[in-house]
Amino acid sequence: MIVKFFSSRNGGGTASIDYLLNKKRIQDKTAKILQGDEKLTRELIKSMSQKHKVCVGCLSFEEKNIDEALKKELMNSFENMLLTPEMQGRYNILWVEHTDKNRLELNFVIPKIDLKSKKAFNPYFHMADYKRKDFWTDFINLSYGFTNPKDPAKENTLQGSKKEYELIKDYEALDIFLHNQVAQGNITSRNNLISLLKTYNVEVTREGKDYISVKLPENKKAKRFKGGIYDEEFTSPRELEGILERIKQRERAFNERDNRAELERVKQELDKLIQSKTRYYYERNSKRALQDKQNTPSVQVEQSINEFSNGIYYNNDFKHDNMVSVDKTLSNQQGFDDKERGQYLSVDTKGIDETRTKSLLFQTELERIEYDNIRTRINSRNRELTERIRKCIDTNREHSTEKQRIIARTSYINNSLSKLRDFIQEQFRDYRERVKRKIKQLLEKENKKTRNRGERFYR
Repeated sequence: MIVKFFSSRNGGGTASIDYLLNKKRIQDKTAKILQGDEKLTRELIKSMSQKHKVCVGCLSFEEKNIDEALKKELMNSFENMLLTPEMQGRYNILWVEHTDKNRLELNFVIPKIDLKSKKAFNPYFHMADYKRKDFWTDFINLSYGFTNPKDPAKENTLQGSKKEYELIKDYEALDIFLHNQVAQGNITSRNNLISLLKTYNVEVTREGKDYISVKLPENKKAKRFKGGIYDEEFTSPRELEGILERIKQRERAFNERDNRAELERVKQELDKLIQSKTRYYYERNSKRALQDKQNTPSVQVEQSINEFSNGIYYNNDFKHDNMVSVDKTLSNQQGFDDKERGQYLSVDTKGIDETRTKSLLFQTELERIEYDNIRTRINSRNRELTERIRKCIDTNREHSTEKQRIIARTSYINNSLSKLRDFIQEQFRDYRERVKRKIKQLLEKENKKTRNRGERFYR
């Protein structure tokens, strides 16, 4: 399993939901909503005014499918890792399952807005969150035995994105051809390989320590081939044998490692990072709460938004956006302070030999029962809260429309003033030029008179 975050140059929007739930996938039954409300997520995105609106990504598995209960457990654990207990109840998320690529993908869409403060926030910032995401991926793969992308046996010679399928097929064919030439003894070193590529008009755009980048004729983009026969140490068949032997040693070391000790190490590092991020969100939310007191909105809108952030939206199938918000209530009831929330709700360690029915979020069965009781009370207000949310969104949309009208009118007035200013400046320049020409004419006329008087005086 691997976690991917998708980039968007334009900031994203409802098009991401259209892609995840397109008609073809719905007809083929290869896409379905696992958690969240599609309409509610769409309305939230449409009501946002900032450029960057959504965070989109997926949990990608090599396995074709896994147990439904395990899917929910992984999704809840991922939310707890990414957004921490401090943000539970303050965000909206939509989970969509894809199985059209002959493997399982759990896709998520998170509008970039804090539902309580109604301010923008970024769920994932690569430089700050990548390490935590990476540890969580290792923890899940070790706990459940999923295919690990860090396994040396899974390394691909062809690097980069596989989205350009036809182009990738050509490069894969080239890779197979080069390996066959090496096996037949026609290529005996990397320099020999590069020379052969050039004879076939294949451009080598870059040469690295353990890779080369090549570009096929009539292709705009180069692709990178890494390891093995593309390593600079490949200077003879004997050296190639040494390279391949080192690769096999790495594979053996990976397979023979102590998984239990590695799991405990990863779990400890992950808990530290989650607690650190929890403290960051707690301090940020506290500052925002103080700022909001100075500019309090209307009672009706504030009450609905607060209820929305606490309850979010649950249907009869318990398709929810914020499970861990109830865990937060549990921690407060049991006397945990703000600094202990991250430790209480951190990802639960799970031995390899233990049963896989144990949750990643609950420590005891009593906590799970109390969680279910609180969840039942929340479900009773489902329809009422949803209606209030929609009314708030409609009100915000009306205000947004009026704001756009004012902005458009202001822009028109500014453009008119700018044109008037340009016209006045142009008229002033013309007037100044006419005055200059008139003064010049008068000076020339006066000089001519002076010269005439001098000539008559001389005679």
